[in-house]
Amino acid sequence: MKLLIISGDHVEQHPDGGLTAQFATTRLRLLAAHNGFSAAGHPSWIMARWSVDKTIDHAVFKEADLVLFGKTWVDPYDIAQAAKAMGKKVIVDIADDLEATHQFGWMRKIAAISDAATVPSARMAERARAWLHPSTPVIQIDEPFEEPVAPPKARFDHPGPLELLWFGMGGNVLYLAPHLSEIADLAVDRSLRITLLSADTAQVREHCAGAPDIDGAPFRIRFAEWSRGRQTEALARSDIVLLPGDNERGAAIKSANRLVNTLAAGRLAVASPIPSYEAFSDNAILCEGLADGIATALSRSSIDLEAAIHAGQERVVRDFNAERIGRKWVETLAAQVSRAPPA
Repeated sequence: MKLLIISGDHVEQHPDGGLTAQFATTRLRLLAAHNGFSAAGHPSWIMARWSVDKTIDHAVFKEADLVLFGKTWVDPYDIAQAAKAMGKKVIVDIADDLEATHQFGWMRKIAAISDAATVPSARMAERARAWLHPSTPVIQIDEPFEEPVAPPKARFDHPGPLELLWFGMGGNVLYLAPHLSEIADLAVDRSLRITLLSADTAQVREHCAGAPDIDGAPFRIRFAEWSRGRQTEALARSDIVLLPGDNERGAAIKSANRLVNTLAAGRLAVASPIPSYEAFSDNAILCEGLADGIATALSRSSIDLEAAIHAGQERVVRDFNAERIGRKWVETLAAQVSRAPPA
């Protein structure tokens, strides 16, 4: 069983030989599949910089039994058609709303001819049905944590400002921006500093341009450029991690990966109640208003909060580890290789 992964992300190799990428969907989904295949002794290749002609003519394309399509910014539909014509199984990984996200419209065409679809959440599975043949299986595969596991910490009585953290894609800060004014009001009782960590700091600044006292004490906003290492460092410095979402604006289909990584890092999350977070409702503070969630955190016992984080962390380590999820990818795709095409 041989897997070829098609991605438009920038994939690079660490000095230790491992692979990484800029986008979470690539790192936590496509690379999880690649690593799972490699660990099981199955050949796996990633084409991250490709053209249609060179891909179809490449030896690994001809060898592959399965072609897994992730996000790209160039239409690879001809590659999917060629794969189908050669009897290969075509799998599409759908992690975005393909109606709302127009730049990935080509994925709807591939979804329509795919042999199976993989998704990160139950709500995404429901949404993906609109783009698939009725007989096409949809399989939910969770995303592994990537942060080093650290002891739970929820002690807010230290000198200096309360350290808040948000991290994510630049466009997703629009979920945070409506909360900033109410969060700033909390600075009457305690100085606050919020770090906004993103690969697109210009877009983040644009969305937060109207925030009050954006550069001044007692409420300060710090903009920082994302990298994997900086994410780990920022989580280690943080007191509370803010995970906003709006179920009416696309967040309902998202995975729990940011909450999973926050718990792995031993930090308290104050998060919007999106469906994928509900399973961790005992391990984080879920609420519509993030400022209310911060106030709740400050009023609770640090011992109780750390115990809740620890319980969630144990579940993350057990159920969201890379080895377990890698095996899930192998089992899922192996089932597609042996599955007969629909009549």
